[in-house]
Amino acid sequence: MARIAVRTHIEAEPARVFATLVAWEAQPSWRRGVVAVRLRGEQREGVGVRLRFVTALPGGLTVVDDQAVTEWEADRLVAVRHTARYARGVGAFELHPTPHGTRVEWWEELDLPLWALGEAVGTLALVPWLTRRHRASLAGLKRVCESESVRP
Repeated sequence: MARIAVRTHIEAEPARVFATLVAWEAQPSWRRGVVAVRLRGEQREGVGVRLRFVTALPGGLTVVDDQAVTEWEADRLVAVRHTARYARGVGAFELHPTPHGTRVEWWEELDLPLWALGEAVGTLALVPWLTRRHRASLAGLKRVCESESVRP
């Protein structure tokens, strides 16, 4: 299992950051590599929300990453389970209030679809690449949340 963990500080209250996180279809505006996010049902909030992420990979490839929300604490936590064929595992956005905004921690634990080479290749190549992509995504989230002209 590969673990990716990144964090940032956003100068916005947790409610604003949370609202931006769960504006599902708007995630491609800040989330690096995500081409589209679609709800896979009518439910938009809470445990049980089902999502389909379409993510771009190098070389023009895309992968579908189906996710289901497994934990939901408004303004504090959204956790998911990855259920797609090539993306299995769990992850979460954890929000912690600070005197000047919100500390955001984003972590994922993923089973990499590389069979016997999965752990070794993932540790050496995919984890650093995914970590850079996640950091860039958090920078985008920070930009959106701190912008006065963008409303989630």
